[in-house]
Amino acid sequence: MASNVLLIVDDEPVNLVLLTHLLEPEYQVRAANSGADALRAAVSEPLPDLILLDVMMPDMDGFTVLTKLREDPASRGIPVIFVTAMDAIEYERKGLELGAVDYITKPFSPPIVLARVHTHLEYQRVDALQRELQCTLNQIIDGTPVPTFVIDAQHKVTHWNKACAEITGVAAAEMLGGNQHWRPFYP
Repeated sequence: MASNVLLIVDDEPVNLVLLTHLLEPEYQVRAANSGADALRAAVSEPLPDLILLDVMMPDMDGFTVLTKLREDPASRGIPVIFVTAMDAIEYERKGLELGAVDYITKPFSPPIVLARVHTHLEYQRVDALQRELQCTLNQIIDGTPVPTFVIDAQHKVTHWNKACAEITGVAAAEMLGGNQHWRPFYP
């Protein structure tokens, strides 16, 4: 199994060296020392699984980099953890509001960095497995001749197979997307 690819973005060489040294035994690490380099590296194959991003950089700050990452479909889904000396709560709030998944202040604790990187990568792995299982379940439901539908916790129909449409006369498009709440066919 290939190890995860991490992109570390920091304009200070010492920080790049420290984080690379910490993470390289377990992960493939790439480094960028500017916002512009980060944007290029974020869409280079193989795409990074996680980005560790500094806030304070001379050419383009980390908040701008994150905004641009979220605007690009190729990098939109890559999780970003800010690792920065900007320790005021308003910076952390701003970073999280822009879409960062975490915020670590410098000087950082190596065990904390390792734990948070591991946690976010594991979350991605579990999320991908859930999507794959949902896809498989939908294929099974679609392939059965038995009228079958799925509702969520809010009683909204999330899947409506062809057999349901045939027996009820209600097309899937009318039932899906939160347009309808499940109402039993009996009084």
